[in-house]
Amino acid sequence: MINFLKKYWFLIVIFILFAFFRFYNLDQRIIFDWDQEQFSYQASNILEKGNLTLIGPRVNNDRGFFLGPYFIYLLIPFYLIANLHPNALIIFIITYNIIFFSTSFWILNKIFKSKVALVFLSLWAINYQLLNFDTTAWNPILIPLGIMFVLFFLLNIYDNAKAKSYLLLGLTLGLFVNIHFQFLFIILFSLIFLLISFKKSKVFKIKYVLSLAASFFITFLPLFIFDLRNNFLNSKLFLGFFLEDNPALVNDNNVWKTVFVNFLKPFIYFEKVEYMWLFLFIILCMTLYLIKKNRSFLKNFYISFLIILIFTPIAFQFYGTRPTEYYFLYLAPFIIITIADFLILLNRKFLLVPLFVFLLALNNASLNKNLHFIPIGLFYKDKTIKILKNNIDETKKFNVTIDAPLGFHNGYKYLLDWYKIPQSGNFTDPLIQIKLPPEEVDIRVNDGIGLIIPKEVRK
Repeated sequence: MINFLKKYWFLIVIFILFAFFRFYNLDQRIIFDWDQEQFSYQASNILEKGNLTLIGPRVNNDRGFFLGPYFIYLLIPFYLIANLHPNALIIFIITYNIIFFSTSFWILNKIFKSKVALVFLSLWAINYQLLNFDTTAWNPILIPLGIMFVLFFLLNIYDNAKAKSYLLLGLTLGLFVNIHFQFLFIILFSLIFLLISFKKSKVFKIKYVLSLAASFFITFLPLFIFDLRNNFLNSKLFLGFFLEDNPALVNDNNVWKTVFVNFLKPFIYFEKVEYMWLFLFIILCMTLYLIKKNRSFLKNFYISFLIILIFTPIAFQFYGTRPTEYYFLYLAPFIIITIADFLILLNRKFLLVPLFVFLLALNNASLNKNLHFIPIGLFYKDKTIKILKNNIDETKKFNVTIDAPLGFHNGYKYLLDWYKIPQSGNFTDPLIQIKLPPEEVDIRVNDGIGLIIPKEVRK
């Protein structure tokens, strides 16, 4: 035990920092909005009614296509543990982050060096944007872990190509693009890497490529079955999403830049597009240097990253509508790996501590903000329904409504169902109101939520 602590003390310190920002007060920080309520109902339908689903969430809006159902099936064990309560999402987030931390260290240590892995995890731990993504139970949370698996299988293919490695790479690419379509960039990265690696004769064999393609396409089987049953609805939605104009959206080829600035803010601090381009130029220069200094796998890795880095602004320029910050999550592992490897390769260890302190200072206010409770998160929505249940006579007839601004209604319905609070459905019966904000209420849950309970249904 003492030898283990001596060998891995720095890794333990980083994990403590990583875990503190992600797990401290997590029960009061986790959101329970539209996506999370949908997951809860899907899990409930699967576990209680046996209604298996072939589709996952929709991309972007009601004109978007459906993703695969794999994320909801991943959540099923956690809902079993929590007896279908949304606290399942807390257990999932803790489990995921532990797996991501340990897997990232193991894979990056194998590909690069332990020092690169440690610097990578240090920078990841204090990035408040990544902290936001790591503590939200939704599909994009899995993207960084998927990238780690892809790097591992590409390494196996490069070092000792076997059909098994190609098959596992195809499955990984297929599963994760079904989880979020930004993984298309990682598919592009993988194809570029394989193409420039095919000069190694052992890497390229037709049967290997066919096993990759077969395993990739088999992950779309649930969506294909759904399409067969529904007149190819999802295929039509997919084509329409990219080929048809949406009159509800304002096309602007430059709108992605302000979003990308927000995504990079933990690195650049300033909310100006000029600093975004400067940062990307620095990363580009670092990547070119690493291409020059490395050989074999790492050289091909950085060439592939360089291409998707250059391709990203082009792709979003043509996308034409406003993305969201998490659309760029696929770049985060590559950017942080590049920074870590560059500093280690330069052998400028004295820069690491000042860089860490500098980035921690840049992120400090936002990190602290993320540690505070969310007044309309899962904890207080759940508390609201508990208070409601404890103050009503359930033998009386009533209905419950949510008086809230647009976009703030989600989560309560599932909790009402979970606590088995009956509603009559008759609009003439007394109406219990959940009010956001809590103005002129009978019971104030906190500064964000209040309750109005008519006297005739009170205990």
